[in-house]
Amino acid sequence: YVFQKRGEYKAELISDTDATLALPYNLSSLPVHYLIDRKGVIKNVMYGTLSEQELSDNLINITE
Repeated sequence: YVFQKRGEYKAELISDTDATLALPYNLSSLPVHYLIDRKGVIKNVMYGTLSEQELSDNLINITE
């Protein structure tokens, strides 16, 4: 994952290489970050490039 390396993200990222999630989640722009809980519920959507701190802060917020 070039994007993961460039952003120095430590969190696990999932790539939808065959676009199976593009239609169900109505993806319309890149980069877009969908924070999805273990039940598959979208908890937050963020657009644009995020720093490691921004991503970390948002992950903490959805687990509280």
